[in-house]
Amino acid sequence: MTGDILDISEASSVIQFSRRLSEEIKPSAIGQWNRFADEYAQKGGFPQLWVMDNAVERSSFINQQFVERGTLEDLRLVKEIRRPEIFHQFLRYAFARTGQEYNLEELASLIHTTRVTLTEALPLLLQTELIRKVDRFTGKPVRLRSTHAKLYAADLVLMQGITKIVTSLEGEERGRIAETLAHNVIRLFPGVSDISYYRESSGQQEIDFVARVGSRVVPIEIAYKNQTDSRHRDSIRAFLETQGSKNNFGILVTKEDWKIEQPILEMPLSMFLLTA
Repeated sequence: MTGDILDISEASSVIQFSRRLSEEIKPSAIGQWNRFADEYAQKGGFPQLWVMDNAVERSSFINQQFVERGTLEDLRLVKEIRRPEIFHQFLRYAFARTGQEYNLEELASLIHTTRVTLTEALPLLLQTELIRKVDRFTGKPVRLRSTHAKLYAADLVLMQGITKIVTSLEGEERGRIAETLAHNVIRLFPGVSDISYYRESSGQQEIDFVARVGSRVVPIEIAYKNQTDSRHRDSIRAFLETQGSKNNFGILVTKEDWKIEQPILEMPLSMFLLTA
């Protein structure tokens, strides 16, 4: 919107971008921009679905074009698939639970298959670009094999089509919906080589996303709620103290709070969606 290219690894770049954005969009207009973001969350990025007012029609289209076609036709071009129903179930599971942490052992039990089968299926499903995998943060630039990860739908309309849940930022699933929107923006930032999520061994501190740019890591926490409680800021500060380096900073994506200061820059989700 401002014409600038945002460098997510540099606090000065994020501050400058945010300040210029705040000059064009006043705080009083955030409510309207949140409604724009909510409309996008519900309609998604597939224009062919915008004209379908019937939820059953959209669900049928998604199931046929993305679930069945993605596995039966596209994946069979690269590998013979003997049990396509496993891939179907895996995709539906991922769409319905976007942003939730999963364990391969538990998932295999749920869809009545083995961990080995899922381990082989996941890389193929990731090639469809319909789901995206986010591993736990390890503090190392080289990705190690992990039994825990999160899967995000490439578009929220996929979740809506499978679950029949309206993907509104005002509904019960607004946390996962806001997370998914944010993730799909973070992956577009120039220079980002890896996106992970952080969970302390005790489970007391969590960060939704950690974006790696070169040797730097930027914690990004999503808190889409009317009042942002202190635990989100505490989690970012704790991460910066234990995992960060000099001049590191964090980003807190909120519903309305907009604070341009270090070490935690706060920005409404609707504004964050304009950064990529």
